[in-house]
This record gives sequence, C-alpha cells and structure tokens, in this order.
Amino acid sequence: MNSNYKKSILIGLAASIAILAGFFFFFDLGDLSRKTRKISGPMSKTSDPTKNSGGGNSPFESGTDGLDYGVTPKFLLKTYLEWAKYPPNSRPIDNNNHAIIKPYEIDIDAVTMVDTPQSKEPNGYRCHFQPRTWAVVGIESEIFITLECRDSKSRTIPIKIDNYAMYQYKGWEDTKTQVHSAEYNDKGRDGDVQAKDNIYTFHWRPMSKNWGEMFLEVDITYAPEGKKAHLVATFFSSPNKPAEFTNYFREVVEEGSLSIYAGISVFKAGNYTIEGNLQNEAGDYIAYAKEDVKLKSGSQEVKLVFFGKILKDLGTSGSYVLTSLRGQRDNLPFDPELFADPSPEALKIIQSAKTTEPDKEIIPFFKKDYTTLAYSPDDFSEEEWKSPEKDKRIEELKGLGEELAPRAGREE
Repeated sequence: MNSNYKKSILIGLAASIAILAGFFFFFDLGDLSRKTRKISGPMSKTSDPTKNSGGGNSPFESGTDGLDYGVTPKFLLKTYLEWAKYPPNSRPIDNNNHAIIKPYEIDIDAVTMVDTPQSKEPNGYRCHFQPRTWAVVGIESEIFITLECRDSKSRTIPIKIDNYAMYQYKGWEDTKTQVHSAEYNDKGRDGDVQAKDNIYTFHWRPMSKNWGEMFLEVDITYAPEGKKAHLVATFFSSPNKPAEFTNYFREVVEEGSLSIYAGISVFKAGNYTIEGNLQNEAGDYIAYAKEDVKLKSGSQEVKLVFFGKILKDLGTSGSYVLTSLRGQRDNLPFDPELFADPSPEALKIIQSAKTTEPDKEIIPFFKKDYTTLAYSPDDFSEEEWKSPEKDKRIEELKGLGEELAPRAGREE
C-alpha cells in the first residue's frame, strides 16, 4: 500500500470519528446477538456507519491521530462487523424507525416567532405551517397544508391570512414562478379537520407541468397585538405517473432469504428505486428492503429481498406483511452508478451534468399490503452478508489499525 493511498484511507476513516462517538452510545456490542433485543437505530442504516456521511475536517488533516476521541481502529472494525452482518439494501428496523415506517409523512417544527428579523428574543408565540405529506403524487391527488399559531400556553390563536401564493422552483434555472393558487378554510371541509378551531387547512392539486419543488408562501396577522409574519411551506410535486404497482405478488425463499416479487406497470423506462417494509403478525416492523433497478416499459416484476439472517435472528414463526411498497424513477442526467466510481472521469461527468427537470418522479403511493405464507426461523439462513466490498472494507479498517499502532505505542 503506497503512502498516498494510506493517507487517503486514514483521512476518510478519521472523518467518521465524531459520528461514531455518538454511534457508540447506541450499542452494547457484547449483547447485540441476543435474539430478544430490538434491532433499531444505527443498525437500520443502509450506509456504512464507519464512513463519514457529512462534511467537516478530519482529525488526521490537522495533525492528530484521532485516538483522543475515544474511538479506536479496533472499535471501528468491531462496529463495522456488527453492522455488516446484513447487506446495505436489506436492514432490520423496528417501530422506532419513524422515517422508514412512515415514508410519506413529514414533520416540520413549529417556528418560534420574533417581531423583526433582527430580534433576538422570542415574542411568546409559535406558528406551525405543516404539509401532511412530503409530496403530492399524481394530478388526481391533493396536498393538504395546515397553518396555526399558538400562545405561550399552547392555545391556538386567531389568524388573519393577508396574502398567499404558490410558487414552483426550478433549480436548474434558479427561478421561482407563481402557479395556480391553493385554497384554504377553517370550516371543517376540503381537508380541514375541525371547523373554527383556528387551524386553517390549505389544499392544492397539481397540473401536469407543476413538477418539482413547490413553495406555499403566506403573509399573516396574528395575536391580539396584530403581529405580522411571512411563512413558507415547501413540498415536492410529482404529477406525472412513471409507473404503478399492480397488486400482483409472489414470494419465494431464495438462498436463505425471503424474496417478494411485486407486479409493476412501467410507463417510462429508466432507473428506479423500489422500497418496502416488513411487519410480523403482531404488526411490529422488523425489516426494510431497497432495490435499485433498471426497468423497461411494460408489465414486469420487481424484487425486494428481506435478508434471511434478519428473520432468523428474530426467532419467531408466522406470516409476514409487506407494507408501504413505494418507489421512484431516478431522473438524474447521468447513470447513478457513477456515484460509486471513484475515477476523476466519473466526477467530471457528475459535476458538468446539466438538467432541465427535477431529479425524480414518484410512483403513486401504494396503500395495500401483502401477507405472505407462514414461515419458521428454520426456513431462513443464519449466514452473514458476504461480498467483495465487505472484504475490502474490513481490510481497510485492519490497515488503519496497523498504521496507527506504532504512533499509539510511541505516545504510551
């Protein structure tokens, strides 16, 4: 291994130190194999937890060895080996993995209000401008957005809507264009839950040309003092249907894992991401699967693999339920496989790519479930995930330990 390659590995691995310091508190590494434990948190992540997923400087870049952070190469390796029992595209989950088990919902925090943009002190009120879903899918669908303000005792207060408008943002042009308007009411209709509760509900249906990031902006007067505010809610609009699920399913145990095939009609060929969750008979979430696949136009099947060791480790018998089947057509202006290509040529293609369309088209939400046959733990394999990329990562982490060992010894 040449010195430059060693340095690149050290920098890349050390950049994950701060992340893993938090990761440490989720794990009791001596107890992770117990069948009765809940598998959640970091174990549900589809990306390698020992790799930096964000920005920031590496400790190695500033001349330190990273060991002062309390995360050693041995710990990195142990963490990776635990996570890599299961493949990246098939992970264990539980009922605490809200972002996965409720994939259509979005939670926007209420805004602590101030009187002017320069004000440093809250004025005692909070306003909440909340889309009920993160996207509106299909021209036959509507999105609902609620608006409310509350006082210091969490009581809703009257609001006067002075002005509002809907905008479509075109990132490739960096422009924002006004589109047809939403409607709103507090009368207990058109999506509004309860009349005259000071919670207003906007509803809006896209046209076929309204594709991409949307902004609903409102100017309001609120509170007895007549305070003014400008609020913005954003969501994604995907009115055109690239494909739809057909409610056809079949299942088979393949290589010790549960494969569920779902029928799909594809109207627009391309690269697709398909996802689904698995529940047990009691309704608890137990697994998540993801598949990136190229689909041609026409009727076909897509496969989701729920890794055998996940089901084996749970140690329970019975049927499973495939739920929240979902997907999107990835509309990048280059082959997504370039993201995994470390070459300068691939990076140049990605950086120079230009597009006049949003980066995805969403398959209409599929609201039905599929219940499998009954299985026992013995039907599934206890073998851990094996792959060349896993072997390579293990060698990199072992090499990090060998590289740091002489330095650690000198400090002692």
